[in-house]
Amino acid sequence: MRIKRLIIAAALAATLLTGCDFLRKVAGRPTSADITALRDKIAEEEAARAKAVADSIAAVEKWRADSLAAEEAIRTVPGLAFSIKSLGGIYGKAPSSKYLIIVGAFSNPAYAAKKAAACASAGYPAEVVFFRSGLRTVGILPSDEAFFVTDTLEKLRGGAICPPKSWILINE
Repeated sequence: MRIKRLIIAAALAATLLTGCDFLRKVAGRPTSADITALRDKIAEEEAARAKAVADSIAAVEKWRADSLAAEEAIRTVPGLAFSIKSLGGIYGKAPSSKYLIIVGAFSNPAYAAKKAAACASAGYPAEVVFFRSGLRTVGILPSDEAFFVTDTLEKLRGGAICPPKSWILINE
């Protein structure tokens, strides 16, 4: 009986002197330090997720502002863009997207085909658009995004494929 009391007294003394962490450690449970570290890790992960969401929202807002600015430039900058209607309409198949960077305009179909082949071999998807006036234009990089088209036009202008007087065709 005395041994039993001694064991109980020792366990009680260990609990009082070392706290619950001793019993947790003996039982194989996490200690208060482990729990605190886990809480800190969860808080860091939540903060990282919140930052990722905020960064994503900021990127979408920037993209939207850039797109609105590009659409405004397309409407207001003289000679930057022309609609199909303003050029007299097309004959045959319409362009595959809302915007197309026009890199050449030809009355001779062979020249238009040659330019389209040169664009394709340079890695730019090309389309030939036939106008009712008999003009054939070669357009590259079809897109529905105004910002992509205006940004790309600025980057490519004056290069081997895209002459300085290139413009944007608006498929409306």
